Amino acid sequence: MAVFVYNKLISRKCYAMLFTSMDESVFDLIDVSVKDPLRENGVLYVGQYGTSGYAIAAKGYICDFLMRGVPVSWVPLKFDDSELSDDNHYNVLAKTAINKSITNIRSIILHCTADLWPKYKEENKDKFANRNVVGYTVWETNRLPESWSQYINENVNEVWCPSKFNEQVFRSSGVTIPIRIVPHVFLKSNLPDKAQISLRTCSGEPIGNDPNVLTFYSISELNERKNVIGLIDAFCKAFTKKDAVRLILKVHYKNYSPQNITYCVSKISNALRKYPDHPPVYLLAKNLTELELLAIHSLGDCYITTTRSEAFGLTIFDAFHYGRKVIATAYGGQVDYLGAGYAGLVSYDLVDVKNMENFTHGYYMQGEQKWAEPNLDHAVAIMRQVYQSQ
Repeated sequence: MAVFVYNKLISRKCYAMLFTSMDESVFDLIDVSVKDPLRENGVLYVGQYGTSGYAIAAKGYICDFLMRGVPVSWVPLKFDDSELSDDNHYNVLAKTAINKSITNIRSIILHCTADLWPKYKEENKDKFANRNVVGYTVWETNRLPESWSQYINENVNEVWCPSKFNEQVFRSSGVTIPIRIVPHVFLKSNLPDKAQISLRTCSGEPIGNDPNVLTFYSISELNERKNVIGLIDAFCKAFTKKDAVRLILKVHYKNYSPQNITYCVSKISNALRKYPDHPPVYLLAKNLTELELLAIHSLGDCYITTTRSEAFGLTIFDAFHYGRKVIATAYGGQVDYLGAGYAGLVSYDLVDVKNMENFTHGYYMQGEQKWAEPNLDHAVAIMRQVYQSQ
């Protein structure tokens, strides 16, 4: 029998719960008849470790289960050199579950890209006998990569995804097993006092708090899907040095090696050279602690991204729940919680996916996979409206 049983209204109830009250959790949606068995039995959670999107999402679910009394053993998957810092109590809590010895495991959650599931199951056959297997994965274009539907249909009992957007992508790509929308968990922390924040850019320049300056900010990865260069173009077209604005830009490329940090600095610097009259842009390209990331949210007034697609948009999600204005492309999972009528949504056209082949696997269905091309003029107009209405 499947351990995780959700009622049919999970999507509506879960979004209403996550986006109005932070005192409840996904666990509260589990059918009453299985709550006690869940606490008495355990969950083997195979999920990424570190600071990637997958890893942050996994940490959220693990903390949520632990806080609800569900025994969890976290099998950490590491694909980069990032670490969970100890300056955040959620990190400390999640790490208590790493390879924890628990008995009576009834469910296994495979939280990683679907192409990894067959190999993991083959290498760990003894763990899967008579257990309910849940797959959690996401994708950012309108079609899953080739073979993913087969991986999903053949390796798990049901698949979870974080948004209506992904549910539609999975189903239209050939997924036939049950699909459940289980949004990511918002782990609320207290934002640091702006007056006490001490951040410095890659060049050592301090990022202070100026109440007379409107701070746009973004936390992203430097790849074609995230479209950071498009964001810079829009910001520099919207404002000049005469405007009381600035942009705090936290970026990375794949990992935080010195070579990739240098690549980020060079790429952003080249983009800014086209706009000699641009307002201040503060670049952070190193791996930040949880407290430093919270400091960015604290200093920021308006989160902005010209992303071409998001399965959910974790950084958008966090900014929204810290009460920040958001400007984001109107394509992807972020529309679920922002709402289709949200004033900060940027219009777009659907176009073929391009220039992702060398970044990661999966983006190779030439002409079949599509994502959004945001209208940068519309983004400029929205930024100007935010600035003028502050």
